[in-house]
Amino acid sequence: MCFMADIIETRTVHHEGVDYFVQLTHDHDTNPETDGDWASPEDLEWWRRDDWQYVIVTVTPVIAGAEITTAADVLGSVVYGFLPKATIDMDAICNVHPVPDMIDVARDNLRKVRPVLVEALTLF
Repeated sequence: MCFMADIIETRTVHHEGVDYFVQLTHDHDTNPETDGDWASPEDLEWWRRDDWQYVIVTVTPVIAGAEITTAADVLGSVVYGFLPKATIDMDAICNVHPVPDMIDVARDNLRKVRPVLVEALTLF
């Protein structure tokens, strides 16, 4: 569960006739000082200055204006911000990595929950 203060950025991405709500929230559980050895000393310095951070990316299909949270895909430990040799912003996250693959997972999840959604809609 995230709180409003944890939300960093949101965007709606349209893909093959379906809207997907993309949300970035702070990932408080990941730390580059203890998360492997990929970060250079300069990367760590920039992290300590809050130039970049780890985020959790959530991709949720939206059907008829309703977020289908049971079909969402969630991925943590995603780098977001300004690193010494790269900028990873919302455009990069949505267009390059990881959102395109996450949309595929959310679409597959949506297919799995579709019978339940159809049944629920017929109750009204």
